[in-house]
Amino acid sequence: MLRDLDDVLHLHHTVRSLSPDTAGHGSPATGRLLYRLDMDRADAILRVQTTGPLLLSALTNDYARAVAVERVAWSEAGFEGQLVRFLLDANATRAMRRAGRRSKRVGIRPAEATAWWEHHASRSGLATIEVRSQPLEPVIARREARNPTFLQTTRFEGLAVITDPSALQRAVLSGMGRGRAYGLGLLRLRQAGSDVLPPRTRPEHCTISAPDRAGSHGEGS
Repeated sequence: MLRDLDDVLHLHHTVRSLSPDTAGHGSPATGRLLYRLDMDRADAILRVQTTGPLLLSALTNDYARAVAVERVAWSEAGFEGQLVRFLLDANATRAMRRAGRRSKRVGIRPAEATAWWEHHASRSGLATIEVRSQPLEPVIARREARNPTFLQTTRFEGLAVITDPSALQRAVLSGMGRGRAYGLGLLRLRQAGSDVLPPRTRPEHCTISAPDRAGSHGEGS
């Protein structure tokens, strides 16, 4: 259990066990298994987005005491012109061209963060009003001693207007950016005027976070 808080590979396997019928790579219509681990003061909150059932009985009681599990489900597409606050932790990358060789994906530079967000947001049905970006600690996707893999992580948050509800729904269900198997890419939305991530509350629009203690056996709603 404690290893999950420090190792995204173990956490990924734990999340997959909660939703065994959801493929790692879903379609735009059904979405894919997405999750993020948030620390709220001393509490660990695991937020899982899946279109299938959430099998909380797969977790042990000691896990339940240490980590609160929330189900995140898309409830409505919002409406055109609606103001929303967004929060995204993403592995934001760009293509680096190499002479005579295939281009390589590399992490963006801090100065490129706003342009990266605005490009992906516009494709996802959002017109940005304001955006703030912040580099986070890299995610270790592979711990091989000689060749570890680090995923650069950037947090984007701010205010936007919904311009295409259908495109936004697809973005929420599919995730944004790379590294989605490692707890990145889950786009959180809140009606403007409320906090982006209020602890254990139910937002009015766009997404639902229905908190459910992992120790309560059975499927989450």
